[in-house]
Amino acid sequence: DRLLDFYIGSFCARKPAQLEPLVLDILRLGAYQMLFLTRIPASAAVNESVALAKRRGAGRAAGLVNAVLRKIAENRDSLPEIPRGDEITYLSTKYSYPDWITRRAVSILGAAEAEAFLAGGNEPAPTVIQTNALKTSPQSLRAELEGAGAEVAPHPWLEGCFTLSKSGSIERLEAFGGGRFIVQDAAAFLAAAAAGAEPGMTVADVCAAPGGKSFACAIRMKNTGKIFAFDIHQNKLRLINDGAERLGITIISAAAADARTRTDGLCGLADVVLADVPCSGLGIIRKKPDIRRKREEDIAGLPAIQSAILENVSAYVKPGGILLYSTCTVLPEENEDVTDGFLRRHPEFSPD
Repeated sequence: DRLLDFYIGSFCARKPAQLEPLVLDILRLGAYQMLFLTRIPASAAVNESVALAKRRGAGRAAGLVNAVLRKIAENRDSLPEIPRGDEITYLSTKYSYPDWITRRAVSILGAAEAEAFLAGGNEPAPTVIQTNALKTSPQSLRAELEGAGAEVAPHPWLEGCFTLSKSGSIERLEAFGGGRFIVQDAAAFLAAAAAGAEPGMTVADVCAAPGGKSFACAIRMKNTGKIFAFDIHQNKLRLINDGAERLGITIISAAAADARTRTDGLCGLADVVLADVPCSGLGIIRKKPDIRRKREEDIAGLPAIQSAILENVSAYVKPGGILLYSTCTVLPEENEDVTDGFLRRHPEFSPD
């Protein structure tokens, strides 16, 4: 909405921050339809926005909505350029991010890579699926999905995985209902693969819901061994249990537990411990765009929580076992700073 506000402000006598929130949202909706969608005529976007203002009790602003949106429509091919005086403000406006995220991205990645990162967060995320080898083969799954009218392409660097498009509702696919694949982002698949779970092992997934990494491990383990899937939210355990049932996985035991608190009876038993900890999520904004609404102060306490989780669950790892720490963020204070601090306190562990 930051870019939309820039354009709205360019054609409105009042600054966006001075407009009634309802009116500003209506202007944003209308401008978005004209500038970012392809199938809605500009006249329809303007007329429907005016009608919406009247329906929602903002009829007094109908003239303003009409005038601003008509100006945007008339200038769609010659929109004002964003001032480039300040790099952070320019990038934040162009890609609609709060300044603090842009500032951190630039400090971590440099200006050029930061711009690519910000742009990537605005791109649609591909749907990636993993074959459930417990029930089918990649070849059979692909043939079944293509027979159902979906477009299926082998993932460029993940064996047994595909990108899926034009499938309609995934949940309505017979292959999904029959548990022949799971939907899992490539990065999440890699986290499970890096853990190296093998048949017969004992695995503890300490922040498990909705269960994707537990499911991926179970498939790699050929449904032999044991997986303890924990989550702090009792109501999310159903997602794990339902998913396991659909996939034909019988080795997962789901239970509610705070990963910062020791679970009796698990110490020293796990060949693999997965700690996919709660984080700021800055690496998955394209899937969850509302993450950009977070304030910097909202995430300040996360490293302490992450460190407490890692400290606690490390006790579950048996000698020679693997402790995998993963996040879906790019901030060093949530990633290498946490793991480096842990390794300094625990010389019995070594990075792999």
